[in-house]
Amino acid sequence: MSLRVQTFKQASFDYEDFEPKLQQRIFKELSKTDYLHTMQVVKNMKRYVSMQGGKYDVLVTAAYLHELGKGDNTLILSHELNDISPLLQKCAVNAKKAKELLDSLEFPADKSEAVFVYLCKGECFELKRAHHSQF
Repeated sequence: MSLRVQTFKQASFDYEDFEPKLQQRIFKELSKTDYLHTMQVVKNMKRYVSMQGGKYDVLVTAAYLHELGKGDNTLILSHELNDISPLLQKCAVNAKKAKELLDSLEFPADKSEAVFVYLCKGECFELKRAHHSQF
């Protein structure tokens, strides 16, 4: 008796299909002011990536999510985070919320992890440039 082995090709991820879902979710999550600000940052990021290059889907997604935890003033009280400044604690909270949101929207895990790293460290050069329109 022979075994038939089936191979499955992983479906490619289409960011053009994903982006409207993300935008709709962000609209629900943010206040009107934060949403309008976020959309301007997204527009700036798209322009930045078109001029400078970069991981479009990761950077644009980070732009969409950069305000997600803004309204949450919860302090993280953990022995592991005692030495992290409140700003980085806020970035960690934002990054965690962003990762959970991306997972719920079935964003690819490797890309979700890259967005998490950008948001968690709060040091994403591209995001800072898009946030302040410095290009």
